[in-house]
Amino acid sequence: MTSLFICGMPAAGKSRSAKAIADHLGCHFLDLDAEIEYTHGPIPGLFEKGEAHFRQIEADTLQKICAGRKEPFVLALGGGTLERSENLNLNLQSGILIYLDLELAEIDQRLSVNQESEKRPLLAPKEGNQRVKFLREMCIRRSVQFKQSHIITTLEPIPDMELFTKRIELFTKRSPFLPFQGQFD
Repeated sequence: MTSLFICGMPAAGKSRSAKAIADHLGCHFLDLDAEIEYTHGPIPGLFEKGEAHFRQIEADTLQKICAGRKEPFVLALGGGTLERSENLNLNLQSGILIYLDLELAEIDQRLSVNQESEKRPLLAPKEGNQRVKFLREMCIRRSVQFKQSHIITTLEPIPDMELFTKRIELFTKRSPFLPFQGQFD
């Protein structure tokens, strides 16, 4: 088995899906944001020094995770992780990158529940139509990176985990350009 990287917009379900996939496959689950917070403190505090400061910490943490783990893992990426080309390339070369592609309306609804957007530094000051407009612009900007993923799915993997893992297995067996040929499990 190779490592899996789960990407997508904020509130796409990356952490929840990555955890469920890791549990199903019996491998280690990691959340990039949780790893950053464990080492560097709360993400909103890191953003106070600027988004560039946070993105550098994010890139460094991702690099350490990929370089330091020998066993396969499932990693939930942050919503903006792939904006840096070195992060995108590292994920594409280190395992299978899976994009959870949800509709903008679904993302906005999830962010509205329990004031979820207030916990996210880039979204906190935005409400209603202003948030939707910001999300739309963010989605357009990030879609170039997201769409380079090995697997793009509009389905959340959790309802049928067996079918989802079969898709991953088929992908790894049929993809001649990947360095990790062979059985998935």
